[in-house]
Amino acid sequence: MISFMAEALDMAPGQISLDSRLAEDLGMNEPQALELLPWFARRFNIDLSNLWPAWDRHFDQKSHVDQSVSEKTVAFTVQDLVDAANTGTWIRPD
Repeated sequence: MISFMAEALDMAPGQISLDSRLAEDLGMNEPQALELLPWFARRFNIDLSNLWPAWDRHFDQKSHVDQSVSEKTVAFTVQDLVDAANTGTWIRPD
């Protein structure tokens, strides 16, 4: 998963860990996440339907504009992506 994220974000694998948060640590904004996650789902055959209803809890207008995180935003990590890949579905409770 680290190699996948490094390729997707054009970063060195050493810059990414399982604890890396997509927005806060890797600098991913909402448009980038909306492009990456469907690609991720196809690549690893993952059902992300549980993610979309809570999408605004992960990316909100403030994080889109200045990449800071508001109190209502729930960060997700590379480990969350690994967990989804292992189970085939988005399982992180929000």
